[in-house]
Amino acid sequence: MPTLRTHRRRNSPALELQGRDFLLSRSRIRQNLFWAFGYYVALILIAAGVLYPVFHASGVPAGLHWAFGDYGFLIPVLAAAALALSSVSVVTNSLRLRVTSSL
Repeated sequence: MPTLRTHRRRNSPALELQGRDFLLSRSRIRQNLFWAFGYYVALILIAAGVLYPVFHASGVPAGLHWAFGDYGFLIPVLAAAALALSSVSVVTNSLRLRVTSSL
């Protein structure tokens, strides 16, 4: 933060605000990373067929047939919707930063 004055006391409220914003943005980055990583790890494994051996032996239960089809793989439309939801949650969490930094 460039200033013309070098007196530290006059700049302290601005420096405190800047430090608070930095901590908030760092927290948001960690939250975004956690949620995006969780979505991708869980749903990519399910879409890749981790549940196939379970459903291959006994068949897909009738209540889950709409999501896993005949063979136990996640239907591509649901996989795309879940990954889009991940992006929406990351963007929403990032927009919260703008709201809290203006307070």
